[in-house]
Amino acid sequence: MSGIPSVSELTELCLSFNKRVTEGIQKHMLQSGASFEGLSGIQHSLIQMEQTLTESARLLRFQHNMCAPIGCLSNEIISEIMLICIQDQHADQDERIRDRSLSQQQNRQHPPLTLSPTFTLCSRWRAIALHSPSLWSTIYLPWASKLLPVFLDRSGSLPLTVVVSNGHIFKSDNPDLELAQLAKDICRLIPRLSNMEVVWKSGSPESTGVDHFFQDIIGPVEFTLLKSLTVVDNTFHGGRGFSVDIPALQAFAYQGVTSSMPRCTGSSVVKLLLELQRCYMDPDSILNLLMEMPCLEDCNILDVKTVPRGGLSGRSVVALPRLKGLGLYTFTLTSMAYILEHIEMPASTTLALNTVGHPSDTVVLENFLGPYIRTCNELTIIEQQVETIYAFTEKSGREVHIRHSWFRERWGRIASLAKLSSFGCDLKVLDLEIKSFPQLSELIQALSTWTSLTNIVVQTDAVVHLDTLFSVLERTPDVLCPLLQMVDCVGTPFHMKRVEKFLRFRNGVGLKELRLSSHLSDAKSKLEWHRFLGRVSSLSELILE
Repeated sequence: MSGIPSVSELTELCLSFNKRVTEGIQKHMLQSGASFEGLSGIQHSLIQMEQTLTESARLLRFQHNMCAPIGCLSNEIISEIMLICIQDQHADQDERIRDRSLSQQQNRQHPPLTLSPTFTLCSRWRAIALHSPSLWSTIYLPWASKLLPVFLDRSGSLPLTVVVSNGHIFKSDNPDLELAQLAKDICRLIPRLSNMEVVWKSGSPESTGVDHFFQDIIGPVEFTLLKSLTVVDNTFHGGRGFSVDIPALQAFAYQGVTSSMPRCTGSSVVKLLLELQRCYMDPDSILNLLMEMPCLEDCNILDVKTVPRGGLSGRSVVALPRLKGLGLYTFTLTSMAYILEHIEMPASTTLALNTVGHPSDTVVLENFLGPYIRTCNELTIIEQQVETIYAFTEKSGREVHIRHSWFRERWGRIASLAKLSSFGCDLKVLDLEIKSFPQLSELIQALSTWTSLTNIVVQTDAVVHLDTLFSVLERTPDVLCPLLQMVDCVGTPFHMKRVEKFLRFRNGVGLKELRLSSHLSDAKSKLEWHRFLGRVSSLSELILE
């Protein structure tokens, strides 16, 4: 507190000041012949003193804010906070406007643009907002239409991002005029436009679909510097395909029906995201699309409705030499196998695949999974209510995740471990989180092949399943999985006597660790549990969850 005047000092100063002012005015008023000019001079002095006191009060408030935690934030952090608030404010603005009860007069007008309240939190925040070009480089249309010169000026020379929505036309008396103005604003931004997101709402007539807007209203223009384009078409009316001239495009995302999907010229796209809303797209159409994008690094094609069919015989392979990640959802086994067979990609490409088994499939599940297990050293199988997840991890770190379900079946069978083991691999880790546990003979065949296993994880809901695993691992004379070091049974109920028998058998075969859930044992009392721990503590390291 050193150097800061005390409250008592300020009080004394104010009392002295107040006394002098009061006495001075009274003395002047008592003087005979006090002139009008003299009174005016006193009023002018009082106004100046009041302004000085106001400035002092403002200074105290500013210093108070600076001493609060928020006052210690750097300009950069404050600017980032403002940017987040802007994005949050505009995220649902268009939807809120549509649902708002407005008068007939208000319905004919655009809702006024409201800047983030953080811009006027205090004088410091306002100054930061005015001098932070990044806060003005994202423009929401049509809401910022009348303030475009302000945004263009305050954004400096930064590349621009524009977010376009058609929500305002639903209550407009002249939607064509509104769309024409929207197109005019977009064209005005083209010389600096780097990112564009177009959100086309449902409820508009077919004449104002996103295809009509780009092809007939904006017209054949080149988006010279545009690097990222996102189109969300929620009209579902099935418009016509159209082309957009974007020679420098690097990232393209589309959500909507296939018939309205824009075609982007140029082969520089490195990131592709398609969400096709359960629309049919045959394998050859997908491959033809990918062939136009040889520089792809990240590709995700989601929510596709397919039938179990392949494609054209003798078609050429699509080369994607830079591909780092590929996601395809949801295809029948036959369609998925056909697509993957016709894509040439690096061996390091990460795969995320959703497949569905169909009665007419010509590809068997185990044969589809086989090539991936051949090169992996970790296999995880997770059985869920509507699908089963197969996760493969290779020595290089590459991961392949396959989610498989069965056509019109709530519970489908999981892939046969015996058949998977026939493909051969140097498997080190086997993780089974399943309800449909393999039969004894199938498990014996699989573990007899996977001789390099060091870790086995089992999570199931029946004691008998764990007993089956222990029985397989106790086989003689050739003990299966001789390199086994850890068995993880967390989440699985168990019998203490059966666990003790297993540990005694594997005591001389290298098992170092057993993980159990203590609350899932069959112990009748704490004493019985502690006696069990005492008997097995010397057999293996017991990790309890």
